[in-house]
Amino acid sequence: MARRAAEASLYIGQNMRDPDARVGGLGVSLGAIYESDLIVADGTAATEVDDPVHDYVPAARPGHRAPHVHTATGESVLDHFGANFVVLADASHSHPADLATVTFDVPVDLVTMPGSQWRDAYGINLDGLVLVRPDGVVSFRTKSCTNPAAAIHTALARSVGH
Repeated sequence: MARRAAEASLYIGQNMRDPDARVGGLGVSLGAIYESDLIVADGTAATEVDDPVHDYVPAARPGHRAPHVHTATGESVLDHFGANFVVLADASHSHPADLATVTFDVPVDLVTMPGSQWRDAYGINLDGLVLVRPDGVVSFRTKSCTNPAAAIHTALARSVGH
């Protein structure tokens, strides 16, 4: 990733005086994809773009930056991210009640989101879950989940290197 950022910086610097050159680096800024043992892969393919320096396609695949989506109430999913891990769950499903009584080894905020817009953007069903790291990167995503407490415990343990 550092090499990609350095190459993008060099490209942008070399082309700043060309009025037809693309000089924004949105692909580098927002399109970084983290691949490591701390990310729980879900088997989906990484987002492909023609120009990884300039182009960015929002994706909620583990390892990607969590995308901005307005919910049914007009708030952004990103408004709920801060210093803790965040579990995103649908407000109309039973996950919030299941997870509300669980204690985790690291600080975790449970955020329930209304409507289907965010679920569609994050690629999950009504009973799915998403775990987002404090840096805004999706660490774990499950399209559907029958045991949310166990899934989040396992994903958190892996996300913090246990």
